[in-house]
Amino acid sequence: MATFLLYIAALIAAWAVVVFSRRRRGKFPPGPVPLPIVGNAFQIRGDPHKSFAELAKTYGPLMSLRLGTQNAVVISSPEVAMEVLQKHGQSFANRSIPDAANNHGHEKVSWNVMPADSVGRFNKPRASVKRGCGSSRGRVMNVGEATFTTMMDLVFSTLFSIDLTDYGAADKEFREHINSFTRYAGVPNASDFFPVLAPLDLQGIRRKIGYHLGSLLDFVDGIIEKRIRQRRDSDYRNKNDFLDTLLHISEGTEYDLTIKEIRHFCVVSIFN
Repeated sequence: MATFLLYIAALIAAWAVVVFSRRRRGKFPPGPVPLPIVGNAFQIRGDPHKSFAELAKTYGPLMSLRLGTQNAVVISSPEVAMEVLQKHGQSFANRSIPDAANNHGHEKVSWNVMPADSVGRFNKPRASVKRGCGSSRGRVMNVGEATFTTMMDLVFSTLFSIDLTDYGAADKEFREHINSFTRYAGVPNASDFFPVLAPLDLQGIRRKIGYHLGSLLDFVDGIIEKRIRQRRDSDYRNKNDFLDTLLHISEGTEYDLTIKEIRHFCVVSIFN
């Protein structure tokens, strides 16, 4: 009798899972049937874009996947992507914040992970920065063919009007933080697929990225603090670079831009 009741309970539970899954997927495009708990994670192997292309042959250019407990919509056709982004761009602009970004308040002030409605207030300051930096540069450089050293020197020259190689040992340490941050940011994180596990940080990705992000923020802090001191001198000459433009904006009344936001803005701009 006990075995029979257990069997009935298992059937009811299975039926409930199927019905619940169908209801949840009702608002999403068709896609492969997800497995319990892991969803479609095991169907994404090797290079994700190749796996998506193979799945698109069966489920079409617009399909849905479930990665752990998170639903995702995959668009693999230029025509569909254009229509979606043109007509529903605002709806797709927001995305869940990666767990690893919850470090040093980065998720609250960094425009690359903030909600779209919050990022809007950065549009005018960013346009002002582009105009200011563009007017002070008379040439265009293709950094794609340059070495990492040349690229970083160019980036730091544009952002801060400094030569990174002048920092000696700090230069080498800085490059290590850049490489490590980029490497860990690209690692699939179980905390993103199963948010309930996020507090545990099972893979240690949030902790590792927090260390490198903190070091990068400290590195940028030193540059910003030095520039602020320089700007207080009566004989200071404006450098017309990225940092000077941001500090000028923050000192004005037209835009609400804090030093904390500038710190994260500068770190993000180094990667972008």
